[in-house]
Amino acid sequence: MAKEFLIQFAPDARDALHQAYKLAQGDPCVSTGRLLRAILEQDTRVSETLQDLGVTPALVEQQMQVLRDQGISEVHAPGASGRRFLGRSRPFLTVIDKVASLLPGSFGLSPKAKELLESAAQYAYLHGAATMDSVHLVLQLFDCIDSDAYRILREAGVSRDDFQRRLS
Repeated sequence: MAKEFLIQFAPDARDALHQAYKLAQGDPCVSTGRLLRAILEQDTRVSETLQDLGVTPALVEQQMQVLRDQGISEVHAPGASGRRFLGRSRPFLTVIDKVASLLPGSFGLSPKAKELLESAAQYAYLHGAATMDSVHLVLQLFDCIDSDAYRILREAGVSRDDFQRRLS
């Protein structure tokens, strides 16, 4: 049986996830792009840092439309059915399932958004954090290759190093 790791969502990460669900109304599922947009709408140091680097809510919306028009958005990927994720194949997903069950709406997270949340929870845990916050989410976006948010950050010319330097 896989060991379960318990890590709490910090208020900013939880609020971003709730906002992403609201922003995704009309989409088949919540994408990493919606999560990035939700983080940008917060009044946090993370949001300020991203906007200082040129990643704005307007840019995210524009780039998400481009990805949809090109048919390469993660919401159109196989497995992005919009069903809530209930798998327990990896230890951090249990926490994600619990959070997802508290969110509004009948649709779920895209596979890439699930991957992001699991990766951010693991990153926070391995770095000794008691909670996973929006910093952990953004740092892991840079490793979530082929996700909408990764493509948006890359198009904006923002790297993990840029973000970390500016955040410090």
